[in-house]
Amino acid sequence: MNTLIRNLFSVLRRFKMALLLNVIGLSIAFTIFSLILMQERYDWQYNRNIPHTDRLVQVTTILKDWGEVAVISRPLAERIIASSPHVESGAYALSGSDDYSLSRDGTNETVFKTEILDVSPSFPETFSFDMVEGEASAIERSGVILIPRSLARSIFGEEPAMGQQLHVVGFDKTTRIVGGVYEDFPDNCSVKNIAYCRIPEKENVGVYNNMNYQLFLRMSDISLTQSVLDQFVAQTLAEGAGWLEEGETFSLSFIPFEELHFPATAQYVTAAVVSRSLLYLLLAIALLVVVIAGINFTNFSMALIPMRIKSINTQKVLGGEDRTIRAALVMEAVLIALIAYAVSLLLILSLSDMGMERFMEVRINSLDNLPIHLLTLGIAIVTGVVAGLYPAFYATSFPPALVLKGSFGLSPKGRRLRGVLVSFQFVASFGLMLGAFFMYMQNRYMLREPLGYDRDRILVVKQSNTLRNKWEPLRRELQTLSGVEGVAYSQFAISTSDSYMNWGRGYRGETILYTSLPVDASFLRVMGIPLLEGRDFLPEDELLKENTILFNETAFKQLGLEIGSTLDDGDHIIGMIPDVKFASFRTAVSPMAFTILGTDWGGLSREYAYIRVAENADLYEVREQVEQTAKGLDPQGDSQFRFYDELLDRTYVKEHNLSLLITYAGICAILISLVGIFGLVLFECEYRRKEIGLRKVMGATTGQILRMFSRDYIRMLLISYVIAAPLATYVVLRWLENFAYKTPLHPWVYLVVLLLVMAITLATVLYQAYKAASENPVHSIRNE
Repeated sequence: MNTLIRNLFSVLRRFKMALLLNVIGLSIAFTIFSLILMQERYDWQYNRNIPHTDRLVQVTTILKDWGEVAVISRPLAERIIASSPHVESGAYALSGSDDYSLSRDGTNETVFKTEILDVSPSFPETFSFDMVEGEASAIERSGVILIPRSLARSIFGEEPAMGQQLHVVGFDKTTRIVGGVYEDFPDNCSVKNIAYCRIPEKENVGVYNNMNYQLFLRMSDISLTQSVLDQFVAQTLAEGAGWLEEGETFSLSFIPFEELHFPATAQYVTAAVVSRSLLYLLLAIALLVVVIAGINFTNFSMALIPMRIKSINTQKVLGGEDRTIRAALVMEAVLIALIAYAVSLLLILSLSDMGMERFMEVRINSLDNLPIHLLTLGIAIVTGVVAGLYPAFYATSFPPALVLKGSFGLSPKGRRLRGVLVSFQFVASFGLMLGAFFMYMQNRYMLREPLGYDRDRILVVKQSNTLRNKWEPLRRELQTLSGVEGVAYSQFAISTSDSYMNWGRGYRGETILYTSLPVDASFLRVMGIPLLEGRDFLPEDELLKENTILFNETAFKQLGLEIGSTLDDGDHIIGMIPDVKFASFRTAVSPMAFTILGTDWGGLSREYAYIRVAENADLYEVREQVEQTAKGLDPQGDSQFRFYDELLDRTYVKEHNLSLLITYAGICAILISLVGIFGLVLFECEYRRKEIGLRKVMGATTGQILRMFSRDYIRMLLISYVIAAPLATYVVLRWLENFAYKTPLHPWVYLVVLLLVMAITLATVLYQAYKAASENPVHSIRNE
């Protein structure tokens, strides 16, 4: 051990910069590997860490006009649950939860934000709620809620939560009684840690055309699920499904609960979704960075051989055994890798403190990540062993007399091997940089491409419950502000979701399908959306019993609509607007309508306020004024105030984070590759010192020697780029398939990446080669 430490300090003393660069490269690689594997583990274990998860399914409905949808009507859900003894338990829930603020008293001085989801009483049983206080069956009573332990501790501290009253802020005289507290589900689970209430007993009972619920079953055997559903459909059709429209067909399918985290063919799946191909890509990047660092470390160890060969073989002359010398060299490499691993742990802790978790969904410092750290430790040891073995065997393979006479040299075969390894590093670096560039350009395209409305000076307010009830006073007060040109309301924030509310309506005897976005009469004027034909909304439209509709151009082309006509239920078609991008760039423009809901529909739910800021006004000053105005009407409110660019940033946060991750990985790969180049040039310069000296004596200039060195690396770069460019293009094109609208693959990006990597590499090569070429040739020849 003492010899090992003494040798390590000898290497550190003689090759400080090279060793430091390798430790940095390895530690960065281990850090990236650990972080990516943490996220990978989080995603692959999604929905796999709760009881009976392997027997849980979500039922989907397949209709002729709608396709497969992950929603169902309440009466159909209840009949399916009761249809077979193979259904151990079943539950249904509304397809979406609402945000609320809860208060312990009526003063609303301290509020606690949560979502509340209406579910059937069997929901806790189906998902095996682990109750900390009370019984899950308490949810059967009206006005009772179940809350997670985390929320209970935030509100009540160490007090018992059972039986406590909670006031729903913004809804006068609305209280809930805490009927039980359940243990929080893991973060990577589709069952949210929110408040759960019972669905009103008579809500949509017997109403088959209101498909606003999600159905979950716990089966005795998941392999029997499809046969149970098929049998139910056959029996239902045989009995006569009077709720089906003429010509309509229906069937049922299912999605295993463990698969809800991955893209499905069904629409309206509310679970968080991630692409499997994306996870494979991230895993490949993690492995690639470690392999690059390992290759680099091997090259570094090989680069030291010419400078250590005499010392090693002196030990052989003095009686040292090959086996002992090799073991010492391998252990030296392992110790360096372990030092790099220790540095990577410190980097991970630092990244956690610096807010790295904002770019990931997993908690970096969680003890749950211990298996990842142990795996990375194993990778570090293997990297050290692999990086040390070949140089150790190679360095001890020469006869001591030959080496001590100064005739040592590396074979052309060995030099080619090192060139191949470095070329592999460049292929990876080029690929990652091209991917990062195009992902950045896609994100930039989504954030800057025109959407069909004036988003640049629009402030969007997600209103608290109180403000929704005070929408008219808020509008009046906002319109008195000098920097506000107009105020409009909508049920949704457009362009921030992949899909919205789809409606099926009769038109001239046929069913038409379109996306409906409820708005108020001033919406188009505030958003700057032009009319192509017909008329704009009027305030009087909000007083009609029927809906008033403005369809987009695609709807008119695909559905055969006419301005001035009505849908079969009496809704008025008053005009046509351009194809604004009402959904995210992941979704193609489809038939869509802005709708003023008639009084028979209960009117508009004003969840979002849109405020148009005047051209000459300061955006942030107006936002502050709007916030103060809202606070005057709702002092304890939790409304959110954002400009459209902020909303779009949140919409594409996963794409942005992926782009950043690949950018960082690409930069790290290039830096690690440059460390490899440093080692390779160091090796070449040491091996060719006598040649360089002789060339100088024979009249060669420093410039000629530099060209001699750079020529080989330029060839290596170009060959690597020819291999990397098509591979990167294929991966980028596959990723872009996730978007309906995508950036073109500009040729100049390929040129920029090539020149950038080439410039950085040649700068490294020329710097090291210049030092060798500038040395006194007499000194180089004498030393040889």
